[in-house]
Amino acid sequence: MMSLMLVLLIQAQEPTLEDRIAAFIKGDAAARESLLKHGAPAIRPLLKERDKAPEKIEELLFEIRARVAHPKDTPLVEKLRKPASVKLHKSKFEDALGFVREFCGVPVVVDRWEAKDLLAEEVTVEVGREPVRRALDLICRQTGLDYGIFHNAVVVGKPERLWPAEKARAAFGPPAAERQHKTPDDEQLLKRLRELKVDMDFQNQPLSGVAGYLKEFTGIGVETGEETGAAKLTFKLRGCTLYDSLCLLTQTRDLDFMIRDGKIAIDKREALEKPAGKTK
Repeated sequence: MMSLMLVLLIQAQEPTLEDRIAAFIKGDAAARESLLKHGAPAIRPLLKERDKAPEKIEELLFEIRARVAHPKDTPLVEKLRKPASVKLHKSKFEDALGFVREFCGVPVVVDRWEAKDLLAEEVTVEVGREPVRRALDLICRQTGLDYGIFHNAVVVGKPERLWPAEKARAAFGPPAAERQHKTPDDEQLLKRLRELKVDMDFQNQPLSGVAGYLKEFTGIGVETGEETGAAKLTFKLRGCTLYDSLCLLTQTRDLDFMIRDGKIAIDKREALEKPAGKTK
């Protein structure tokens, strides 16, 4: 009985995530370290409190994003720390992201969104020789979106898509091609995907048309599922590997890809995960 009471007392004294955020805002270094260790689940609660200490919270958010980036050794984290000057006045938010993409050299992909998801469609950004991530912070702060570092690119989208609840399935991460059982030939094809660099710029194109372009450009067969081939998509990414591009192209649309019979197979996740797909 005494042991039970002791356990309950310890649990009652354990600070909540909200308690740690409040302590961090007040300058508690231990609370900051605790939030860093908490990782991705701390991001959305921190976003809710951002207005109380914007720059302080955004600095911590970036450090958490860097820790949970995929892959973990991505050079993009250091690129986002480098200084840049960005001045934009009442720019459409996608144009602002385009500026970061073109003039700061940061690959940026926009996840699915609708106009109703935005707090504002135009943004004003004034950053003088500060880390590139500051421009992203300001864009996301004004629009209500957020960003993560996935597949060597910045992915901008709704926080609930980027950082789902702890038990929910993450939208971004290793593709089915990493999880499946692979033959030596499959491994060789994956290696080639990681070496090939491609430019993609599709405007409202069917996925089957994208597959045709990739086959013509790379010589690698690409197949799409019966229900996914007709899906229209808009996607822009330059100078990235075919592997990263495929990860981002599929995961921003809740699709996935794997290697099957010497080809790239793109389909819905559940379709690829059927036993016939040879996934683990």
